[in-house]
Amino acid sequence: MGSEPEGLWGEVRRGDVVESVPSARGRWDLFCTDFAAAVRGEGPVPVDPWGAVATATVLDAARSSARDGRVVRLP
Repeated sequence: MGSEPEGLWGEVRRGDVVESVPSARGRWDLFCTDFAAAVRGEGPVPVDPWGAVATATVLDAARSSARDGRVVRLP
Protein backbone atom coordinates (compact mmCIF):
# COMPACT_ATOMS: atom_id res chain seq x y z
CA MET A 1 0.00 0.00 0.00
CA GLY A 2 2.87 2.44 0.75
CA SER A 3 2.70 5.96 2.02
CA GLU A 4 2.11 9.40 0.62
CA PRO A 5 5.01 11.51 -0.73
CA GLU A 6 7.04 13.22 2.01
CA GLY A 7 5.51 16.62 1.19
CA LEU A 8 2.13 15.25 2.34
CA TRP A 9 3.33 13.80 5.65
CA GLY A 10 1.89 14.99 8.94
CA GLU A 11 3.68 16.31 11.99
CA VAL A 12 3.53 15.41 15.66
CA ARG A 13 4.48 18.25 17.99
CA ARG A 14 5.51 17.69 21.57
CA GLY A 15 6.46 21.06 23.02
CA ASP A 16 9.33 22.33 20.87
CA VAL A 17 10.00 18.93 19.28
CA VAL A 18 8.50 18.35 15.83
CA GLU A 19 8.53 14.89 14.25
CA SER A 20 7.49 14.13 10.65
CA VAL A 21 5.14 11.16 10.37
CA PRO A 22 4.53 9.32 7.09
CA SER A 23 0.89 9.46 6.03
CA ALA A 24 -0.57 6.11 5.01
CA ARG A 25 -2.03 6.03 1.53
CA GLY A 26 -5.82 6.06 1.68
CA ARG A 27 -7.94 3.16 0.40
CA TRP A 28 -11.18 4.89 -0.58
CA ASP A 29 -11.81 2.21 -3.17
CA LEU A 30 -12.23 -0.38 -0.38
CA PHE A 31 -14.19 2.00 1.85
CA CYS A 32 -16.76 2.76 -0.86
CA THR A 33 -17.20 -0.91 -1.72
CA ASP A 34 -17.65 -1.83 1.95
CA PHE A 35 -20.05 1.07 2.51
CA ALA A 36 -22.17 0.04 -0.48
CA ALA A 37 -22.34 -3.52 0.89
CA ALA A 38 -23.42 -2.17 4.31
CA VAL A 39 -26.19 -0.09 2.70
CA ARG A 40 -27.45 -3.22 0.94
CA GLY A 41 -27.41 -5.10 4.26
CA GLU A 42 -24.58 -7.36 3.10
CA GLY A 43 -21.98 -6.41 5.68
CA PRO A 44 -21.08 -4.13 8.58
CA VAL A 45 -20.46 -0.42 8.20
CA PRO A 46 -16.74 0.14 7.47
CA VAL A 47 -16.34 2.87 10.09
CA ASP A 48 -17.83 2.97 13.58
CA PRO A 49 -20.23 5.97 13.54
CA TRP A 50 -19.32 6.80 17.16
CA GLY A 51 -15.68 7.01 16.11
CA ALA A 52 -16.69 9.66 13.60
CA VAL A 53 -18.55 11.56 16.34
CA ALA A 54 -15.47 11.39 18.59
CA THR A 55 -13.26 12.68 15.77
CA ALA A 56 -15.62 15.60 15.13
CA THR A 57 -15.57 16.42 18.86
CA VAL A 58 -11.77 16.58 18.87
CA LEU A 59 -11.71 18.72 15.71
CA ASP A 60 -14.29 21.12 17.16
CA ALA A 61 -12.25 21.43 20.36
CA ALA A 62 -9.04 22.08 18.39
CA ARG A 63 -10.79 24.76 16.33
CA SER A 64 -12.17 26.46 19.46
CA SER A 65 -8.77 26.25 21.16
CA ALA A 66 -7.01 27.87 18.21
CA ARG A 67 -9.65 30.57 17.84
CA ASP A 68 -9.85 31.50 21.54
CA GLY A 69 -6.24 30.76 22.56
CA ARG A 70 -7.28 28.48 25.42
CA VAL A 71 -7.19 24.82 26.39
CA VAL A 72 -10.43 23.04 25.63
CA ARG A 73 -10.97 19.98 27.82
CA LEU A 74 -12.75 17.00 26.33
CA PRO A 75 -15.27 14.91 28.28
